[in-house]
Amino acid sequence: MQNFQPNWCSPPGATIQNLANKNSLSSDELMAILELEPENFKSLLNGFSKLTSNIAERLEQTFGVSKSFWLNREENYFQSLEHQANECESWFEELPISDLVNRGYLTKRATKPHRIAECLAFFDSKAIDEWESIYKSRVENVAFRTSSSFDSSPLAVTTWLRLAELSCSHQHVQEFNKELLIEKIDKIKSLSRIKEPSAFLGELELILNSCGVKIAVVKAVKGCKASGATFYQDGTPIVALSFRHLSDDHFWFTLLHELGHVILHSHTQVFIEGTGSNPYTQELEKEANEFAMSALVPACKQNYLFSLRAKDYAKIMRLAKQLDISPGIIVGQLQHKGYIPHSHLNKLKVKYKWG
Repeated sequence: MQNFQPNWCSPPGATIQNLANKNSLSSDELMAILELEPENFKSLLNGFSKLTSNIAERLEQTFGVSKSFWLNREENYFQSLEHQANECESWFEELPISDLVNRGYLTKRATKPHRIAECLAFFDSKAIDEWESIYKSRVENVAFRTSSSFDSSPLAVTTWLRLAELSCSHQHVQEFNKELLIEKIDKIKSLSRIKEPSAFLGELELILNSCGVKIAVVKAVKGCKASGATFYQDGTPIVALSFRHLSDDHFWFTLLHELGHVILHSHTQVFIEGTGSNPYTQELEKEANEFAMSALVPACKQNYLFSLRAKDYAKIMRLAKQLDISPGIIVGQLQHKGYIPHSHLNKLKVKYKWG
């Protein structure tokens, strides 16, 4: 793919749309003329479905452009798709197609060439070389968090990051303000005492947006085992969370870890949970972990925290109230450090589920 010179042809829908605009035809009027349902009409314009003989006849009647022109236009486009499909074969095979279909980003039935066109459109790319120019550097610049159990596909990770990007595209943020974000950390961690995500995610989004940070909560796709990531779009930090472990202790630590990257580290780096042995990367991850820990439990309270054991239910509850955080976070830290078994006190953790 490195030396690929794209032979890209725009879909017939581009010509259809151009003629409709010149003839002052609205989308609804054109859709009625072509006798198509909204989903099929959109698919035709985007080049994801075939321009049939019947549609070509209606276009001839509407615009005075011959049926043969439209069928030739479709054939040329399909040939360009096939050429593109051949170049994209290995890339396409690694994408989590079923996830994207189930989430409505790809149509349920499409020929392989049209499916590849859909996948490129999902990434806002017209050809594979354009995709590479945008996303390959993102993959190469990923700073992976050390985890012996992590095994993700780079393309699956890239797909998840794109889903995160799309899911927060509606958010309007202020200019990034590191000092304000640091000031808001106590308010952010206090939201951990709210048990229902539907009750705290909106408030969390407002707080982060006011500090110039976007947040995306997106379920991971097949082949991506990441819990959190931090990356940047036009200079705006995006914190992505997958709720992978579906428990409050893991969610809130991951969130504070990613905010640690935003506050402490370069705004050109991509940070995402994964494998890696680079000493520089490990040092950055250590710093983000320390930030998260100190944000949740100040250093002056950590000795007391790690003196607690499974029998200290009441003390754990009091400490959580004093720190204004979920008791599950206390339990999670004690389990992580090995001071209590992973089988104990799990009732203090809040378990989440996807709707």
